[in-house]
Amino acid sequence: MTTPTKLALGLLVLLSTATSAAGQRGAVKGTVSYRGPAPTPEQLKVTTDADVCGATVPSRHLLVRNSRVANSVVFLEGPIPVATRSSAVTLANVRCDFDPPVQVAEAGAVLTLRNLDPLMHNVHLYHTRRTVGNFGLPGRGVEVKNRRALARPGLIEVECDAHEWMRAAIWVFDHPYYALTAPDGVFEIRDVPPGRYVLHSWHAQLGELRREIVIQDGQIASLDFVFGS
Repeated sequence: MTTPTKLALGLLVLLSTATSAAGQRGAVKGTVSYRGPAPTPEQLKVTTDADVCGATVPSRHLLVRNSRVANSVVFLEGPIPVATRSSAVTLANVRCDFDPPVQVAEAGAVLTLRNLDPLMHNVHLYHTRRTVGNFGLPGRGVEVKNRRALARPGLIEVECDAHEWMRAAIWVFDHPYYALTAPDGVFEIRDVPPGRYVLHSWHAQLGELRREIVIQDGQIASLDFVFGS
């Protein structure tokens, strides 16, 4: 899953002193939007196991509602790596697709893979296009846990070698300063040490926007990203 990188245009950073961040650290919040008519979800052509999967599978990567973009990974570049929560992450094979299509994790998180379909899947994970895990899930109810695939920060691209339309992404971080937008396109990153950072908004199909931002002690910065023409 290779995406282009785009630079954000003239986005205004507003600093609000009305609300203090916890512990006198700072925060950043905002929205990720799409300019223009909302794209129609792509129908992915099924080339294998059509008797189970059907002729097409609807893509859930590009979801735009009321001009807001879901499943955009927003994160700060520049924080010094810190101890992370190493929370668990689950990726399911269901209805011939990965669920969820995009998620975030902290380095060292335990990855649980599940097959909920009555057919053979595999989960092939790449970090910078190098395999970091390849797991067979031969039938419904099969579950595999792995503690090494998410060891390194960066983008993990996920594919099913048996079903070429199946794609997912897991962003792994060595700090807690990231967020994943919900259907309303809103994000918030809290408890950020004061300093100068680059804020990214990454999307599997729309690409990536970047913007410099200054986080000040006890303040909340506001920044909105806009994809589209």
